[in-house]
Amino acid sequence: MAAITLTPNHINNENSVIHLADNCKLLCDNTLALDPMEFVNIANSLDKNIVVISIRSYSLAPLCTFYINHQLHNFITAHDKTPFKPDMVLIHLGQEPNMLKYHRSYDVHSRIKQVRQRFLDDLDCLYTAIDYPKAIITSTPHYYSDKYNIVNMDTFYFFVYNNVEKTDVPDLKTHKLSCLNRVARPTRIHLYSALVQEDFFDDILYSFLAEDLHCTTRGHIHRSIFMPNKHLGYLGTLTAELSNNEQTYINNLLVEHWDRFPIKIDKNEKRLFEVKELMKPTVAYTDTFCNLVSETMFTTADIFLTEKTYRPISLGMPFFVHAASGSIAHLRESGFDVYDDIIDHSYDAEEDYLTRTNMLIASVRTFMLTEHTRDIDREKRNVEHFYSDETYHKFHNTLLTQLKRLV
Repeated sequence: MAAITLTPNHINNENSVIHLADNCKLLCDNTLALDPMEFVNIANSLDKNIVVISIRSYSLAPLCTFYINHQLHNFITAHDKTPFKPDMVLIHLGQEPNMLKYHRSYDVHSRIKQVRQRFLDDLDCLYTAIDYPKAIITSTPHYYSDKYNIVNMDTFYFFVYNNVEKTDVPDLKTHKLSCLNRVARPTRIHLYSALVQEDFFDDILYSFLAEDLHCTTRGHIHRSIFMPNKHLGYLGTLTAELSNNEQTYINNLLVEHWDRFPIKIDKNEKRLFEVKELMKPTVAYTDTFCNLVSETMFTTADIFLTEKTYRPISLGMPFFVHAASGSIAHLRESGFDVYDDIIDHSYDAEEDYLTRTNMLIASVRTFMLTEHTRDIDREKRNVEHFYSDETYHKFHNTLLTQLKRLV
């Protein structure tokens, strides 16, 4: 699918609305996970007029509420100012984990609780104010709500499909495993502290930028995003899972390794904000046989797979996923090759966080200590499968089937 370039002609400056087509209008607060034309395709497939409100950030939800409550009449107008009556309004919770309920890994600090509750209150206001058929599109598969019409979508499959150029499989790869970590989420801190003890750690192309992690002059670590007041607060609710000895070990390790951070695979590695630049394949993918994905959410019961998981899939690579229980099963059911003959994914069925993490590390250890011969033809077939019309339409039709039930 060809992406469109949004020009000033697409924007109604008075209302900050993107007029994608005569039958599709879009209001968004940030970079879209989907190509904007994906929504036009949805409108065309349904043969309906639709308005899409795409929300990425908690803090900008009041903006969307303002538009719906105060400028609804102006919001739904065509270029010639004639009334545009939607057959459906879709609220797309795009690039963040499921915002519809609390996750215990986020309930660390009262400020975060307040922000999330404010978002939920604003969402209620927004949803109630819409007098047209409506639904919330969430990126969390299988999520159900008695309160809202919910449409589940693998948002980040489309995100990678539209933003990662199809790449030829390299004939030669220099490393066996890579693992990329930017924001210092509690589970990534824990994963690093476990893997760094392994003899094979230096053989992994491993990045740990440790964003949001800070060390005090007294050697106490804290995460700025939560600003906890207590020692070891950066581990959030993982402190309930880890023993006191494990917590002390992690803190001492981070203090000892502090001068190593940020650990970069590429010395020029930096945070990129341009999606196309961000999604270009790096040596972590082009030079490694397998990728260990450290996902955004891991301790919750809800599956949430981002571009971190779909990038190695799009490149035909074997992969581990440090994510919620059932994530590998979901990918397998979606038709992707998860390399069960090469990787022991039994960790995926384990619901307990610590047990699942230990099983994952044991599986990584076995993989690293076992000789493997690359099947380049298999990798190429997997790339073709990811970008095939068959796979694309399978995901697209799953979304359409749910929407058709609401109109």
